[in-house]
Amino acid sequence: MKYGIVIKLLMVACVSIVQLTGCSSDTEELEKSVSGIPIRIVAEMNGGTGISQMTKASVRSSGEWKENYIGAEEYEKTVKHVLLFAFKNMESSPEKVIFYYSQGTTNPLAGITGIEHFEMREMGRVNTGESNIALDLELMGGDYNFVLLVNCESGLEKIRNGHTIPDPKQLMEKTEIFTSDDLKGENRKYLPMTGQCNFHVPDNVVSNNRIPLSPCILLERMHARIEFILTTVDDRGNYLSPLLPLSKVTKLSLNNEVSGYSVLPSAGEYTATGGGNPDMRGVDYAGTPLLLPERASFHDGANEGSGESAFVTKCKERLLPYMGKTPSYIYVAPGVYGKGKEGALTLVLSVDYRMGTPDKPYRIELYNPDLSENDKGYYNIRRNTVYRVFATLKGPGNMEYDIVVDEWEDTEVAIPW
Repeated sequence: MKYGIVIKLLMVACVSIVQLTGCSSDTEELEKSVSGIPIRIVAEMNGGTGISQMTKASVRSSGEWKENYIGAEEYEKTVKHVLLFAFKNMESSPEKVIFYYSQGTTNPLAGITGIEHFEMREMGRVNTGESNIALDLELMGGDYNFVLLVNCESGLEKIRNGHTIPDPKQLMEKTEIFTSDDLKGENRKYLPMTGQCNFHVPDNVVSNNRIPLSPCILLERMHARIEFILTTVDDRGNYLSPLLPLSKVTKLSLNNEVSGYSVLPSAGEYTATGGGNPDMRGVDYAGTPLLLPERASFHDGANEGSGESAFVTKCKERLLPYMGKTPSYIYVAPGVYGKGKEGALTLVLSVDYRMGTPDKPYRIELYNPDLSENDKGYYNIRRNTVYRVFATLKGPGNMEYDIVVDEWEDTEVAIPW
């Protein structure tokens, strides 16, 4: 099963043969490797064309119904800029770092000069109107580990303010508070992504022949996506409690959110692309993490009406927040939550039943249902993962919920080389 966005690399030998008077034209000499001439590499970033819509499939396996969901939204795959690190022969310092920014936009690192092994280039489009992006670079022959940081603001900040190449293993990104509405529009935000792979670059051969190689780098989003799906009525459209039309939702928020996270997956962290080889890891999560204050409420779409006249809406599997036209997703950073329910990242739905009592909070601790409760990673938030919370509100003190954890899939599209 594929996770995330596919990066394919195509190597092209770009050495022109110049016949000089007195030089040998011996064919065998021309075909010998020339270690002093770099190979040009064109990396095509395939953003995929999957349309993400939540759909139910009537699929039954082993007596259980299974929900089927498709792909990622286009705004969840958009690339604003890329930092590409090329580490040669397991060296601790990169052989080359290239910053790519979107074609036709202002370079956010304009004016930065004098950093050794650092280059800046525009990203080119493979074909007009397509989402595929071309990253152009040249490397000498050798064994490389490629690390890509996409939409990573902390990396740019190190270069801009520190005037130095950042170490991706030490980079920490600040947790931002946003929903899918923040990923749209002129001043939108961009989901950060990362990926890596080992890659062999052969020594150049003096000829005009192309050297086609097509390894892949799987990118994964650093965030997890939360879908809160609320039901307040039965199959006939009747409220599950006679108190619901007299009540209103006052809050939907998050508790215990970590304030920062490692850009690269840390040692032992669950990840779609970081397991196995290559295994360049990020900062370890150690000690007690610093937590953000509780998020401001985003309970839109849970009520009908407004103000004091608002009441719990009739809904059957409504994705919240819902702004009247389109539902929204909630994005959270990956994190290690090892202190049981009390320390877990928690969705909180609060309802005012208007009986003269305080609002009733319903706490939904996010966990990984495919793990045992005794597993140390049970409450950890996995990057590049979708958490679907199906909540059914049945009245005071009675809300049932189920959590489904899925890979954040993209549709893979073959690139015609």
